[in-house]
Order: sequence, then structure tokens, then C-alpha cells
Amino acid sequence: MDSITILSLDNMGIRMCIREGMRVKSCNGINYWNNRLQCTLVSVSVCDHLINSAGHVYTDLSSWTMSYGRDGVWPGYYVYNGVQYPWSMSIQFNANSITGGGSDSIGNFTIGGSWNPLSKDINFVKAYTTHTVSCTGQVTDDVCTMHGQYEVGSTTGPFNMTICT
Repeated sequence: MDSITILSLDNMGIRMCIREGMRVKSCNGINYWNNRLQCTLVSVSVCDHLINSAGHVYTDLSSWTMSYGRDGVWPGYYVYNGVQYPWSMSIQFNANSITGGGSDSIGNFTIGGSWNPLSKDINFVKAYTTHTVSCTGQVTDDVCTMHGQYEVGSTTGPFNMTICT
């Protein structure tokens, strides 16, 4: 095989290996060994002949698309004056941003903000027709739950959303 090893990584699953490969511009393929949980990011020429064998997987990354988070409807709640209120928002994750919209007891809103897929920090603004609410927090490693604090004027409180059941 005429390939150049870019980086070898240990102790990761196949999906994380593919995700890491997609983050490296010069990487166009990965070799993965199931029994060792070892990932090798490679640059492969077009004429290479690559073979899958027992315990080993090669994949060409040109047919993969990056899924950064769990797009979909995230139900949850926020707490105001000790009372829990439901909210629901549709979120689309991109490389370092989120967009979407939803509704709660105040009304309909749009969201826009940023997130860091590595640190799992999230910051977004809920924009209503009359005001905005800033939200900061964290997304869990499995990207199933996000939690944090909201702020509108001098009022703050916790929020929590979970997409996985």
C-alpha cells in the first residue's frame, strides 16, 4: 500500500477514529484495528489497493460526512423563580456553531450560537421578538444532554435538555 501515516491514535472506537480523520485536512483514509482499538490516519494515493481483513478496517473518507452533534428536537426545561418551565428547540450542529429555533412559555424563538466539539462548551442566544436570552453551559460527551445557565437582564437560572431517551 502506498500510503503515508499522518497520525496514530490509541484507545478509541471506529466512529471517533473516522471523526478524527475528517478533522485533518491531509487525511483521506483511516486504518483501524478492532482488537487494539488503534486508529491510523493516512494519506492514500488514488492507485492504492486496500484490503479489509479480519480485525482490521480501512475506509476512504471521501464518502463520509461529518456529524458534529445530535441534530433534532431537544426537549428540556428552564427554572425561573423556583418553578420549572418546559421548552423545546430544534438544533442543528455544525463544526463550531449551532442554529435552530423553538418555543417555551414565553413564545417562539430562534437560536444561534457556538459550541466546541472538543471541550463541549456551548453558548447560544434565544432571540424572541421582544428580547434575547443568553445561555452558556456544557454538552455531555455522548452529546445527549446539555445543561447550564441562562441570563436575561439580571435574572439567571439553570436549564437542562436531553435528546437521548
